[in-house]
Amino acid sequence: MKKWYPSNSSDGMAFTGKFCMNCFHEKAEFTGNDNDKKCPILMKSFFEEPDEWVYGENGATCTEHYPYDWAESIKRQNEKKEVVEDIIDPNQLKLEL
Repeated sequence: MKKWYPSNSSDGMAFTGKFCMNCFHEKAEFTGNDNDKKCPILMKSFFEEPDEWVYGENGATCTEHYPYDWAESIKRQNEKKEVVEDIIDPNQLKLEL
């Protein structure tokens, strides 16, 4: 696949808004908390063109994008009023006793 890289800051902001802000790999982008999970691909993009950003069938895409609704996840955690550990892997199971 042909690599993609934003040609200007508007392209970059549109891309991160579409992919990074709702991706499992980038919780810090949503919460603004530096202690939260950060995507190494997004960090890499500030210094070089990441191999994961490519042209797909519908334009620019990230091959590692894993859609995840952080807002809904945080809302559910607050409703339970319990401390929920961050998910390490999307396939991870959480056992409750």
